[in-house]
Formats: sequence, structure tokens, C-alpha cells
Amino acid sequence: LMSEVNGEGFDQTKYLEKVMASNEVPEVLDNLNAIIQIISRRIHKHVGSNHSQLLKQAEHIKQIDAELSAAKARVKELRDVFYACRDDVTTPYNQLSRYVSQVEFLHIASRLSAQALRVASKRKALEAQMKAIEAK
Repeated sequence: LMSEVNGEGFDQTKYLEKVMASNEVPEVLDNLNAIIQIISRRIHKHVGSNHSQLLKQAEHIKQIDAELSAAKARVKELRDVFYACRDDVTTPYNQLSRYVSQVEFLHIASRLSAQALRVASKRKALEAQMKAIEAK
């Protein structure tokens, strides 16, 4: 039965149909139970013989987990430093941007004031010329 099950062309549906048709169900179940016990013993033997290696692997996994936790903590610290540095850069940049906007506004206002002053002085000059012409 073991060699039949291990074969490459094993079809479980056909095998079950064959067993059901032959009325050998109790014997087949006994055989399957024996195979399961053999496999269980092999696994138990394998775990027993490789117990120390499995424990080493488990310890290695614990060590990797500890290193991963430490790496996560370092990443969190770096992220906090990054955010602090970002704030150190963006806050002055935002202030400078506001100052530049204010200077641009003042530049426009001074240009308008200069033009208004020029218009006012030309008006006075024209009024003075008009008075001079009227006085003649």
C-alpha cells in the first residue's frame, strides 16, 4: 500500500472506488492507520535526532526577532529626527516666504505711492503753469 500511495500516478479517487468495490475497507483502514503510525514515528524520530538543531534555529529566530525590534526602534528614532529636521527647515522657509510676500506687497505699494506722488507733483506744476498763463 505504501509503494502504491507513493507512486507518481496515484489517483486517490480511483483507489477509493477500487477499495469500496472490493469490500476491503477495514483492511485498507488498518493499513492506512499503520502508515500514519509509521509516519508519526518517523517525524518523532526526526525531531528527536534534530532536536538540538531545531533549538538552535529557534534561538536564532529569537535573536533575529530581537535585532528586528531594535532596528524598528532605530527607524522610529530616525523618523522622529527626520520630522524634527523637517520642521527646522520648513518653519524658517515658511517665515521667509511670508516675508518675501510682504516685501513684494511693499514694493508694489511703494511703486504706486511713487506714481501717485509723481501725478500730484505734475498736477501742481500744471496748476502753477495755468496760474502763470492766466496771470499774463
